[in-house]
Amino acid sequence: SESLSADDVTEEYVDLQARRTALASQLVQYNRIMERAENVSEILEVQVQIERVQVELDRIDGRLKYLDNRVDYATITVALQEPEPVGGGEGFSFVSVINESIAGFLAVTAGLIIILISIIPLIILGAVAYVLYRWW
Repeated sequence: SESLSADDVTEEYVDLQARRTALASQLVQYNRIMERAENVSEILEVQVQIERVQVELDRIDGRLKYLDNRVDYATITVALQEPEPVGGGEGFSFVSVINESIAGFLAVTAGLIIILISIIPLIILGAVAYVLYRWW
């Protein structure tokens, strides 16, 4: 028997890289805005956004490192199992073949006897119906 399992993380990896690029671009923009901020409230608002983007970048970097390590240390496990022999494994002997033949013959004979016993009532009913039909 064969069993395979795999996780394709290519799509997730590419998506994370694209999101990381977009967030890095946002971070550059926020840093430029921070340089032009004129009062404390603007600085605080921009600082909150910079921290939010930085946290998201760190999370994405962590996930990318995890996926890189997972690929680097990927393992393949193969388990092979030999199929059972068809004849059972004990082999064939003349005596076992004769015994199985006799057992098969007795099973067929028992089946025929059961069929004949089951048909007898139908034969009797048929005979009675035939006699009544001929008599009328």
